[in-house]
Amino acid sequence: MLDTHTTGSAAASEGPAPRGSSDLTGTPHRDDRRRQPLVRRRLAALLVVVCALLGAGAGLWWGLQQQATHRATSVVLVNPLEGNPFSPEGRGDELINLETEAQLARSDTMGKAVARALGEDQQDLLAAVSVKVPPNTQLLEVSATGSTAQQAALRAQAFAETYLAFRRSRTESARGDRAAELEEQIRAREAEQDELSRQLATAVPRSSRSAVLTQQIVNLSVQADELQAQLGATRAATPDPGQVVTPAVAGRSGLPGGPLATALLGLLAGAAVGWVGSGLGRQGGDGEQDTPAPDRMPDRAHAWPAPLLGTLPASAPATALATVRAALLAAERDRPLTALVCHPTEAPGSVVAVGLARSLAAARLRTVVVDVSRPLGPPGRGLADVLRGEVPLEQVLMAEGPYLRMLGAGGRPADLDDTLAGPAAADLLAELRETADVVLICTGAATGLRTQALAALADTVLLEVPAAAEGPAAAAAAVELLRRVGASTVRLLVVNGGAPASQVAPAAGPARPGAATRSRPRLRVRLSRWVSGRRTTVPEPALSVSGGSSHPPGGAG
Repeated sequence: MLDTHTTGSAAASEGPAPRGSSDLTGTPHRDDRRRQPLVRRRLAALLVVVCALLGAGAGLWWGLQQQATHRATSVVLVNPLEGNPFSPEGRGDELINLETEAQLARSDTMGKAVARALGEDQQDLLAAVSVKVPPNTQLLEVSATGSTAQQAALRAQAFAETYLAFRRSRTESARGDRAAELEEQIRAREAEQDELSRQLATAVPRSSRSAVLTQQIVNLSVQADELQAQLGATRAATPDPGQVVTPAVAGRSGLPGGPLATALLGLLAGAAVGWVGSGLGRQGGDGEQDTPAPDRMPDRAHAWPAPLLGTLPASAPATALATVRAALLAAERDRPLTALVCHPTEAPGSVVAVGLARSLAAARLRTVVVDVSRPLGPPGRGLADVLRGEVPLEQVLMAEGPYLRMLGAGGRPADLDDTLAGPAAADLLAELRETADVVLICTGAATGLRTQALAALADTVLLEVPAAAEGPAAAAAAVELLRRVGASTVRLLVVNGGAPASQVAPAAGPARPGAATRSRPRLRVRLSRWVSGRRTTVPEPALSVSGGSSHPPGGAG
């Protein structure tokens, strides 16, 4: 039987578990979790390299294939001829008939004739030939490819010459048909003239019938003369189908730089595909986050004590605030809406309050921000003075744009803890709701007297909680307190990371010894984010009433 003391001593002598090991529950060590982003980045870099090499190989293969192919082009000037689509009867601007001529130039008829002349297969010839019509011209570009320069030039030249010969033969055939038709008409007119001459010989001289027959004979004679003139013109015309203005000259296909250029382009294209596919170019694509989002942690997803309205980074960019705005308006559909923004505990400022107000105003919702924790704008009177009845509300409301107004605590907010608990606060909120779509109340900590006094007057409470390990516990205590004081609904806004540096940073002062040493960790963080492809978000300025200073993105708290 083992001695428990001996066993304990042996276990103690083994020392702590090595870094990177797992405990008995199977939970990975913190160092393992820290190494995961590095592993992902290395795999992503490997993917980029592999894609770049594959792209370079594909580009090199394509360049070699193109270099082995020769192309020759012959340019043909087409003249309008009878019996062809492009004929003298058409107007000069009706060049659409040249498209028909281009199809004719690489038709099966041309392919058979060229195949007999060159001794090649007809289908191979037609697959290697293309014909284009340059815009606003009477030209045809006959291009052909071949394994050698001589073969490509022979193919292009043969198709061009065979096409012109075919047009000439069609014109001669049309001329022969036209001449035969004219000769037939001339013979018919002569036969009619002979018949009328016999009738005139038997008619009474100087009679009406004799005069009519004489006139008909004259008309037939004139028609016969005109037909004879047309026949002479038809036989005298020399058919000119066109000519080859540029003989076929072969050259190599592909890019000017040859296979090296195509390989370089393939390398760049493959690297770009790998970069996009690996996610290195996206924000957070390396899988590293300052603080994991609570809704992505299955072991803590059930720990939140109230509905989750959304998650926000500490910088609260406009896109994230627009998402929160949409979720809030979808959850609370009644207008006007009164929302109270607070924290579980004391915090240096609200991340979402003023940014959400600006987002609501951008959506053309009349918005009023009431800050009971500090004065807003230039020094003067504010909420405390209105509740005491010393000044009217219109004199202390400060406007920024047509849809956003603000009301600060005032210059003497010490007695707000008492005045907010009275009926004057409810009357003031009712007055604000008459001219506003959304009223945002910024109070501070949920444990504060001002928050507890106003929680029951709001339609909903937005509780900003940190995404740290103590976040669910602090949120549960704050939610229970808010419900106890009369809050109708409580919704959570989880903030990843701490407050923005612009909220808590001290004012600039003279340089102190060691300042450069303390800035080195931040420089290393920025460098690591640049290497991993993450973008550093710049906090947008908050509301500025006087125009002289700006507040942080959530600067209402």
